[in-house]
Amino acid sequence: MLRNYKDLENIDDFQFLQKKQNYWYLCKENEADWEKYAFVEDINFFLLQHTQFSKINESKIINLNFLIDSSKYNLEKLFFNNIVSKKYLPSIKLAYQILINKKNDAEVSEINPQISEKKKIKFNNIEVENIKFIVRTGKTTDIYFKDNSISYVYETLTTFEEKLLHSSKFIRISRGCIINIEHISFFRINTKKRFAELRIGIHPFKVSRRLISSFKSKANNITS
Repeated sequence: MLRNYKDLENIDDFQFLQKKQNYWYLCKENEADWEKYAFVEDINFFLLQHTQFSKINESKIINLNFLIDSSKYNLEKLFFNNIVSKKYLPSIKLAYQILINKKNDAEVSEINPQISEKKKIKFNNIEVENIKFIVRTGKTTDIYFKDNSISYVYETLTTFEEKLLHSSKFIRISRGCIINIEHISFFRINTKKRFAELRIGIHPFKVSRRLISSFKSKANNITS
């Protein structure tokens, strides 16, 4: 009798899940593996636990870790080969980008630990392409960069919005915060309760209810 996936030691050994007879089965190399290893009864709970897995069509879920280091496959090739359904392409692109961001955050943290000291910077000298997020704190606005350095200016977030209007990467998620969506390492939206949260590296954020729709729309096109 097949085991439940919760009894497995390492989920990342499996390349994909295949749907058979109303259950999802973990496979390592091909679809014939579905009777060898373990099954998943509650697929939604599984996907919440293991964000490296993403649905590509109604009967298949892939482990995105196997795409990151693969020279044979990428998301666009999978789409054009009709392996990824058009319906799931935005969500799998976002999941793929989030997974890469997690890996990049871990590498940056090893090389350059979090820097707590903030340095003043001239507004015109800010390198926009290196910004991860911007937060209004009291009378100053703090800018967090890719290298984990932090600078501050006295300009308001509205001034930043005017500076960033040309970019599709940045979006205001609350009264006091603008983020670069390309650096999201986790996000969750509950549409019914109009609740949204995300993380960039170790930093958690909540999305204002009135901005959830615009955030979701922009996040879904993160790699377009």
